[in-house]
Amino acid sequence: MKFSKRGTFAVAAAITVAATTTAIAAGEPADNQDQQRYPAAAQMQVFAHPASDGQTVSDADRQAIVESLPEAREGDSPARSDVAPATDGRVLLDAFGTRVTAIPTSTGQVCFLGRRFDQPQFSGCAGEFTDGGLVPAYTHDSEGGPVVNALVASDVDSITITTADGKRHAVSVADGAFWWVGASTDNVVALTTERDGRQYEERELFVDHGVPSTPSE
Repeated sequence: MKFSKRGTFAVAAAITVAATTTAIAAGEPADNQDQQRYPAAAQMQVFAHPASDGQTVSDADRQAIVESLPEAREGDSPARSDVAPATDGRVLLDAFGTRVTAIPTSTGQVCFLGRRFDQPQFSGCAGEFTDGGLVPAYTHDSEGGPVVNALVASDVDSITITTADGKRHAVSVADGAFWWVGASTDNVVALTTERDGRQYEERELFVDHGVPSTPSE
């Protein structure tokens, strides 16, 4: 499992994520400095409101998230004790056999779990979003089609996936997450988000050596 400031992922298939890392000493107490270092939870309004029907995280999903973490903080990984109760978590997406749940932590990070037909597909913790407002991951399904999923900051207005054939696919975002599955012939080359009136293009997931997202010209 790889831990980084931007995102931590453990998935059923290999992914490529480029992110800047910032270390946290094991056992360091949570404080305002942590919250400033890891602003992800504060940028997701879904945690600021009471859970609606069907939004509460199950004890089983919280336990799966907790068990994916170390006992004490390691690098950028929060500790198991940093994870909030299940009642503070939210189901971000639950449709067509796909469920993404997320729980804030005392460090300001967000830990999450994605299931497909109740089988865990990915999990991890995110400390910050890209400039475009995403914490994305890229995998392949059992039939070879690309799977793109992400946590999404609340101020992101739209997301588009571009494939190698030049087609642009608009993505529907639920309460802070999306999950997109392409055909086996699709080759994803970019994610484009609109945030605060500017467009950002994410390509780092889809090349061997990506670069941070920058505003599109």
